[in-house]
Amino acid sequence: MKLEYRGMIKNIEDLPKANLPDNAVKFKEPQTLSQVNLAAALYMVPLAIFIVITVALGVVYGGKSNPLDAPLLPGILLALAAVLPHELLHAVCFGKGAVVGLYFAPKELMAFVYCDAPVTKLKFILLSLCPNIILGWIPFILWFILPDLGQKGSTMLIFSVFSIMMGSGDYMNVMNALRQMPKGSYQQLSGMHSYWYMP
Repeated sequence: MKLEYRGMIKNIEDLPKANLPDNAVKFKEPQTLSQVNLAAALYMVPLAIFIVITVALGVVYGGKSNPLDAPLLPGILLALAAVLPHELLHAVCFGKGAVVGLYFAPKELMAFVYCDAPVTKLKFILLSLCPNIILGWIPFILWFILPDLGQKGSTMLIFSVFSIMMGSGDYMNVMNALRQMPKGSYQQLSGMHSYWYMP
């Protein structure tokens, strides 16, 4: 995988356009980065409900320290510092030989990677989930199953929760793939939009 830093992007129309197969079908998805942020926010609701219930169970029945009794700032700062590693994990998943561009969209407060190499449905789902699993769900599960770690555990929990929430757009991609891509199909980016096609 070759990573190229492509800087700030103000207009999504400036994203590269891929040479798509004739039978490529555009995903039914948001049309702008602002709409992506809005749609992704809807995925935060069930995630937040699940997290609140799980944390409450950990505090009430698991002997965990209440994370609200500890400073929130260290965990939040760690999660913000993990934005770049999050995108690098996406990039690595495209695999050997892929050229991946790293962009920042300051207006939408987004960082994202772009690669127009076609990937299988399963690979698209896995590369979408990879950073959320490594930076979000694994630390969250560790907080839940390990003995109480006090303030360090609370920092890990806050880091994991913010990492999970910041990946809400990735969950949207996964749901789009599950709902729209037939078995055996490939996903490919062109501009800001995803397309699927049968090989």
